[in-house]
Amino acid sequence: MRLRYLAIVLTAAASACKSKSPVTQAVAPVTLAAAQKNRVVATVRVARPLSSDQRNRLRDALRNKVGREVAIQEVIDPDILGGVRVELGDEVFEGTVSDRLESARRLFG
Repeated sequence: MRLRYLAIVLTAAASACKSKSPVTQAVAPVTLAAAQKNRVVATVRVARPLSSDQRNRLRDALRNKVGREVAIQEVIDPDILGGVRVELGDEVFEGTVSDRLESARRLFG
């Protein structure tokens, strides 16, 4: 019953995002499939593809954080200079070079 409710909610969310970017539209079905398997989907934005070792370490760290299996949806984003941005549900873990430079700029004015 709980998974059925979650599937309905995610289907509605997927329908609502039709006006959003192609990446958001592509991730919605993956999110629905993961929810049906009691997993969460982490959208990982990187400048270049992760190695299998990097992907496994990231998956393990995220699984420890959320307490559930994590499916990684990797997005190669040319706007990212380096580092990684992880979107996990409503949480965003920003670890990109751009964000670090922006933080330093704010700190030193």
